[in-house]
Amino acid sequence: MLNEDVRISAYFQQVTRTDDMDFYYFQQALAQYKPLMTKLVYQYVAKNRRHEFFVYAELALYEALQAYDSTRGPFSNCAYQYIKTALLREVRRDAAFTKKHVPVEPQTLMLMAHDERTPRHIEEVFERKIVAHVSEEELAFLYALYVDNYSYAEISARFGVPIETLKKRRQRLIARLTARSHV
Repeated sequence: MLNEDVRISAYFQQVTRTDDMDFYYFQQALAQYKPLMTKLVYQYVAKNRRHEFFVYAELALYEALQAYDSTRGPFSNCAYQYIKTALLREVRRDAAFTKKHVPVEPQTLMLMAHDERTPRHIEEVFERKIVAHVSEEELAFLYALYVDNYSYAEISARFGVPIETLKKRRQRLIARLTARSHV
């Protein structure tokens, strides 16, 4: 196993390489480090997203092969760090995205899509379904959050309201508008 590590990492340190040999040695490394990647993916990722995160682990392994320096220790440590760091980075990005974006029920989307299917009616639908049912302050909040893509911290500073209050306000506002669209 150690000899295999040395052979694979030595290849990736060469100046002249070919795509075919890159693919061959990467497949060798992938087969060798598949158990490590599996362990880390299962440790950090929810069940329904594991396949997607295996791709991130494979990319991290390739980056580790490119960046490995034999003077800094064995390749297995380098691979472990690269894979773990990549997975944690993607988990954090995914959590931040999920925190900022609220999923809409498919039924709500179907109802809204069924009402007006052409882009020219968007403003009319927006006016009728949203603007008519919210205050100016709520509309400004919705614009800041969804149109201007401000973070909660930026909106909090702008409106002078705590972040937790803004999150709760958004939940209530979305619930109210969703309930109204079902009527």
